[in-house]
Amino acid sequence: DYSLVAEFFRRHQIPLLPENFSRFFGVYTGILRQTLREFADRGRVCYGVKEFLWRVRREGRGRPLLGLLTGNTFLGAEIKLRHFGLWQQFELGVFGDHDEDRNALGWKALALARERFGGRIHPQEMVIIGDTPADVVCGKTIGARTLAVATGGADWEELERAGPDLLVPNLAEVVLDDLTECSV
Repeated sequence: DYSLVAEFFRRHQIPLLPENFSRFFGVYTGILRQTLREFADRGRVCYGVKEFLWRVRREGRGRPLLGLLTGNTFLGAEIKLRHFGLWQQFELGVFGDHDEDRNALGWKALALARERFGGRIHPQEMVIIGDTPADVVCGKTIGARTLAVATGGADWEELERAGPDLLVPNLAEVVLDDLTECSV
């Protein structure tokens, strides 16, 4: 969200001042809540997401930590994910209002995971899941494994060109052993 708004501000010569972002996101979150209420019957969670999260928690080796790395602002992500009953699935998160640069968010996510595990986590123990080439690049930048999901952010060919470790049409297709065995 933050990087898109910054781009919008630049195009329309609006100063990149904290008060302009604050005003914009104040209006945005109100509209987001209203839109989710008005169109609640049309929105849906991408196929396989809820089941995937359940399988990771139930079948994942060790105790997997589920974190959220998103370009959405904290509040925007919380509103969307709470609406669909997913917010409580994530134990920690890094959000677009932490940094405009997606790759910088990857480094922040790694630092947060290390903090949670007392520094004993290596990047290749992380799996960055996303539906855009930028998500794949973010994971590769920090040395994490990458899982690309063709659920709408980009088409199959675009995702394939980004070179993810694993590419699936949806999260229902993921075999958890494939996540632990895919190479970096």
